[in-house]
Amino acid sequence: MSEKVGILATLVDERSLEDKIEFQLNQVLADPEITNPYTDRQDKQNVLRRELILVAIATIIQHQNEKMVDDSKGATVPLDDEVSPFSELMAAWRDLQNDTKRLNDGLKGELVAAPLSRESIERQGVVSANRKFRIMHYVTAELYTRKDRRLFPSKAAFEQYSAKILDSSVGSMKVERSKIKQSKNEGETSLFYELLKTTRSLSAESGGHITPFQLFLPALKALSNDKITKLSRKVN
Repeated sequence: MSEKVGILATLVDERSLEDKIEFQLNQVLADPEITNPYTDRQDKQNVLRRELILVAIATIIQHQNEKMVDDSKGATVPLDDEVSPFSELMAAWRDLQNDTKRLNDGLKGELVAAPLSRESIERQGVVSANRKFRIMHYVTAELYTRKDRRLFPSKAAFEQYSAKILDSSVGSMKVERSKIKQSKNEGETSLFYELLKTTRSLSAESGGHITPFQLFLPALKALSNDKITKLSRKVN
């Protein structure tokens, strides 16, 4: 069941989701007021990255709201109690806003950024940060299609890039990726397929304007750059 209202009909933004996200992220990067209150370089980086995440999510939510606008009759407003992925995303965004403010004030997160209890971690068989990083590379390779050739000319080219970052070989990475896909480790396999599913779902909801590979690659590169920076600090 739904109800039509026309007040949003004039607010539709015709830009693609990718363009909207890029514009909003550039606005954040160009605003020195976000990091001015902080002196530590790592603190500044963490504050900025949290703001980038919040802005990206807010843009996705706004884009979805605009998609609900009907050119002739206005916006379609759901009245049922059905839980949609975007209502859950909105709730997560609000929780993250709360925790981001706490983190930026030097406090612990209390909602989505709150640490799990050790008992919960032991039951779930948590995947280490280094293993997550490797799995993200395997996920990105799995997401590659011919539509992504402007970023990497082939899947093999991306795998060579990953092998260099992970200090591994393409052959050993393929073997390990195959083991993860065949449920050799329940926690890692679950993470692998959940990342694939979520990224493909977000790509589909963008109307296919952004491929799954294009959505996932920036997060992977950001983590790669962060690891290289930290390694450089240790060496120096």
